[in-house]
Amino acid sequence: MAALSTEKVKLRQGVKAEIDNQLVTHIRTIAGGGMNIPQVDVTSSGSKQQESSTGRAHFDPLRLTFSNSKSTVPLLQKIAAYHADPQNSSRHTIAVTEITRDGATTGHAVTYYECFCTKMRLPTGNNQDGVLNTELEFSLHRAEHNSGGIQ
Repeated sequence: MAALSTEKVKLRQGVKAEIDNQLVTHIRTIAGGGMNIPQVDVTSSGSKQQESSTGRAHFDPLRLTFSNSKSTVPLLQKIAAYHADPQNSSRHTIAVTEITRDGATTGHAVTYYECFCTKMRLPTGNNQDGVLNTELEFSLHRAEHNSGGIQ
């Protein structure tokens, strides 16, 4: 029975996302946010110092898709307000947490800071898919991994 409880913790149920401490409900997909390390070319260098690199480390855009609900309307208004006045609006903090099958224990957790939405696709009102989805894509500035994944 001990092995069953261990496996129960290891098997993941899903992911939750919070933007500025507000839970995004009815998540469909969360993708991206990975760090890209640039390729470094030191083959032509006579010393041990780095001679050249192609760019700098950066993060993939983070994409969230969720179905509409009344709870997400203030969040969408806040995201739109940043675009209307970026000099006087704050950027967003996004926390993505892996949740386990029992729903109480968390797995991998990462927090992205200084994020801003670069693409927002609101539902067009055509309900062919059965669910009206909103898609957001965020540019990420910095990430902190608060806890590891499956141990």
